Amino acid sequence: MAGRTLTRVLSVKERLSGTLSASPNELLAVFTRYKNNLTTSSKKISIEHSFFFYEVKLILLSLVRLVIRCYQEAIVIPPLVALAIRPRPGVWEYVQVNVNELAVGELSTSEYLQFKEKLVNGSSLGNFVLELDFEPFNASFPQPSLSKSIGNGMQFLNRHLSSKLFVDKESIYPLLEFLRAHSYKGTIMMLNDKVQSSSILQSALRKAEQYLLSIHVDSPYSLSSTRGTITSTYQTISQFSSCVHCSDTVGQYESHTAFTLPGLYRAVHGINVFDPKFNIVSPGADMSVYFPHFEADRRLASLHPEIEELLFSSAENDEHK
Repeated sequence: MAGRTLTRVLSVKERLSGTLSASPNELLAVFTRYKNNLTTSSKKISIEHSFFFYEVKLILLSLVRLVIRCYQEAIVIPPLVALAIRPRPGVWEYVQVNVNELAVGELSTSEYLQFKEKLVNGSSLGNFVLELDFEPFNASFPQPSLSKSIGNGMQFLNRHLSSKLFVDKESIYPLLEFLRAHSYKGTIMMLNDKVQSSSILQSALRKAEQYLLSIHVDSPYSLSSTRGTITSTYQTISQFSSCVHCSDTVGQYESHTAFTLPGLYRAVHGINVFDPKFNIVSPGADMSVYFPHFEADRRLASLHPEIEELLFSSAENDEHK
């Protein structure tokens, strides 16, 4: 154990800079050949996991395997190559490589989106484009930072609130006031009249927990003649794939973390997949209805002709109006 020290984790830019310094000739040959192909065809293109990355992987696999595996997108406007790197689900970094100088620089989200706009329009309006940033609206709201917490917003909030609730004796007082506020025609609905202090509330909660633990998990519950139905108060998604998909592929929501509509606006902070409002499966969700989009065999394809007839038929009768 002697001699071991903790070191800072290198950023993507630092890893890539070190790699360029270690293998300059091989990388220069790959980047130059790719740049010449673009110049010959007089086209600027955006590529995702193409042969360009395959060649780079062969050269650098033993050096920056993690960085190369995280490439999601590359934009080539000679002599510059802008790279979108996704180290882990929900986390993005952007770097720029100068092919001629083999120099690496970091790009902000806005700068990377401007780079994409140049790819489409040949130029960027820069600061004259409407730029949307929704991050400040959620700055004061607790959010997880680990990728494994994505889609488990309710669990995260429960832990966060529980940790604050029992810090000291006074922390439970807001809960007591909250429960007292729920009344109907002067009758408190959530608390017994005997609960007048936080210590009595804590004691009652312990007794309630002991009682619930004594009941078998399969015991049926009823509320007089009305059955209780669990509902969700959070926005839900049926599958984790809709949010971030997986470690190698970007999901539907994550693809809108930062995006641009050239000439209209750019969103530097759009959908935040770490937002605790996202939950994989909420209480009450029916998995026979909310299933992944790729399970096409579970769709009611036999009803498609009838639905199309109802939607697009030009006939006007009692059924089609």
